[in-house]
Amino acid sequence: MNILFLNSARAWGGNEKWTKMASESLSKEHNVFFAYRKDVVGKMFKVKKIKLPFLSELDFFTIFKLISFILTNKIEILIPTKKKDYFLAGIACLLTRRKNVLRLGIVREMGNSIFNKLIYKTLADGIIVNAKQIEETLLKTDYMRNQKIAVIYNGVEPILIDKSNYEENTQNKFQIISVGSLIKRKKMDLVILAFAQFVNQTKIANAELLIVGEGEELENLKEIAKQNRIGGMVKFPGFVNNPFNQFKDSDVFILCSENEGISNAILEAMFLGKVVISTVAGGIDYALENGKNGFVVEENPKQIADILEKVYFNEELRHQLGTEAKATISEKFSLERMQTNIVNFLFKIIENKAV
Repeated sequence: MNILFLNSARAWGGNEKWTKMASESLSKEHNVFFAYRKDVVGKMFKVKKIKLPFLSELDFFTIFKLISFILTNKIEILIPTKKKDYFLAGIACLLTRRKNVLRLGIVREMGNSIFNKLIYKTLADGIIVNAKQIEETLLKTDYMRNQKIAVIYNGVEPILIDKSNYEENTQNKFQIISVGSLIKRKKMDLVILAFAQFVNQTKIANAELLIVGEGEELENLKEIAKQNRIGGMVKFPGFVNNPFNQFKDSDVFILCSENEGISNAILEAMFLGKVVISTVAGGIDYALENGKNGFVVEENPKQIADILEKVYFNEELRHQLGTEAKATISEKFSLERMQTNIVNFLFKIIENKAV
């Protein structure tokens, strides 16, 4: 197949990471291209690329360039990964009679607006989602059919874990890590408040919290840490392309996001055998079984702090949870399975069997 992925993001995030992983894994057996907007995203990809303006949903220049690229490279199927891209790819596919398969990685209420019907019903030949909850939300609309949707869970690729620059942490700290864009939806403030509660109730001094990422909430998060008298124990290393060192040296990974599909960072933490604590978001229950391979919590700092205290004083429990987490990744989230499922769905779309 000749496949074109599209991503108009201005910054790097989980959606972009999935796009890179999917496009590069498919490129081993198919002819894969990537259309991007910003160099900060485009430079991460190793497949053949084209830079486009992606100015708006009605950017006719981008549509014209897409059509030209599709015809020149005999593209059979487009996979847009951002909402703006859905419409642009849909129009280009409509005019060139190609297939348009959306990728949606977050639970999103669609509604019955004319624009949504146009994007998800008329212009989309298929939709890839990474959690059953996303599919269920889509099917609440009166125009969506389940034959058009494929639930394909994210994969984790072991070779992406880069050990080349790893240096052992000799500081003997109990390290907690959270990774993601520093935006309100990710609720990093809740992570900090839970950590502050944990430090306060245990009175320990050898704990450290890493907040890995960048975004508009950075200064606010620093102020929250300062106000809770843990400013010196909370580190903000910024964006890290491959946070292997940070993951490897950590004991616990926390995700407090209010809305996800299934977080790539959670899967990577589980792959490395870390204790994972996550709020109820998206399809997390497919990855985490509470108390067996991690913990699923409410948005409650005290509850999270109590779990941190429990695992801090029980090294055997940390090892047990980590072992179960690694087994879950091997069973449910292999990259090979994700790749096979995507390819099978795309072939069904081309053969008109999925709609």
